[in-house]
Amino acid sequence: MAKFINKKEEVIQMDLTAYGKHKFSRGEFTPAFYTFHDDDIMYDSGLGLATYDGFNEEQNNIVSRIKEAQRLENIVHFTSSIGGSSDATTNISNTTYEDVNPATKKYFRTLGTSSPWEDYMPSWDIKCLETGTPFSGTLSYKSLGIPTLTSSLNLEYSVSTISQTNDEGESVDIQIYDLERSDKILLDINEINTILKSNGNFDIEVYKITSGEQGSEKLTKLDFINTQSSVGESLKAQENIEVFAQYLNGDEEEIQRNFPIIGPDFVEYYLSVRVDDEIDLDKPIEGDTLYKSGKVVGPEEC
Repeated sequence: MAKFINKKEEVIQMDLTAYGKHKFSRGEFTPAFYTFHDDDIMYDSGLGLATYDGFNEEQNNIVSRIKEAQRLENIVHFTSSIGGSSDATTNISNTTYEDVNPATKKYFRTLGTSSPWEDYMPSWDIKCLETGTPFSGTLSYKSLGIPTLTSSLNLEYSVSTISQTNDEGESVDIQIYDLERSDKILLDINEINTILKSNGNFDIEVYKITSGEQGSEKLTKLDFINTQSSVGESLKAQENIEVFAQYLNGDEEEIQRNFPIIGPDFVEYYLSVRVDDEIDLDKPIEGDTLYKSGKVVGPEEC
């Protein structure tokens, strides 16, 4: 049973989860990082929390209310002991979109770093630029409160048929697909009210959504091509058919044996993703600081 923290006797409370105790018993408990969370704090009383209605409050009373509020002791058990479920094998650090459970959900959203020179908390500033496909619909929130914007990209091909003679001297028809239209989405993304890191402020992850049981959505994380791997150069070359044609040699069997194929597990199988100076623009973007001083080049076919 959860109890309230005695503020007169305790300043900080640290507890091992069942998984932590499990790792400690095996001599494998080696903590290296920590995160901060504030899911139990209601900053704006007018909005309330998931289990409480909002109430009116003077702004000057917010700080004292938060400091004086009663806090529950740490909760380190997340699943029932009935039915054979166990916390001992539940690693709460596995906080990925495709692996959410009662243990990881609480710790999925951590506190970030705010800029000491700003009065507001970190937030996103995302613009869909005119040269790309716009967003459709309105902002929505998926599981875990993840804000979601939607855009649909269309592809159009024309199909033609040519006749060729195979090695047996027979005439065969071959269908040729020509790309007629390929939509793109061009985003200007800024994280404001925070500190700009030297190695960048963004990580890009791509997930494939498929239908699961009872209409649920199943998320499968896709991999980007690792250009540093032994086959990375060959895989990357397949994004451009003219470049890839220069790599090909030998008959069809040798090509299949010697050249890896971009499969459906790769992002590049579905999309071409470019960032920052990888993007070629046919005209500068008005009002955008990132591309103001960049060179103007011709448009690139997608």
